[in-house]
Amino acid sequence: MVLWLGAAPALANLPGTAFTYQGRLLDGGQPANGTYDLQFALCSAPIESSYVGSPVGIASVVINNGLFTVTLDFGDGAFDGSARWLEIGVRPNGSTDSYMLLSPRQP
Repeated sequence: MVLWLGAAPALANLPGTAFTYQGRLLDGGQPANGTYDLQFALCSAPIESSYVGSPVGIASVVINNGLFTVTLDFGDGAFDGSARWLEIGVRPNGSTDSYMLLSPRQP
């Protein structure tokens, strides 16, 4: 039997589902510089697989000397112990063109 004396533990102290991803982007073989729109999709296999949840788009990511850092959150249930790969798409900031998918997917 558990008996609480005082307030119950706050749920805000539990870890969330967000994580930080750091990457390196090359443009024409050189480290990219500028602002890009990025899209991240969680996949169940390294190629030709189903997406796990919905893609996460992040507009106006500043990339300096090819390096960037973003916070991603695919929500509850995205990581159930099965292997996952990250598919990344990129396009110039503000573009309405399709995202160019980078290869290979990242484990």
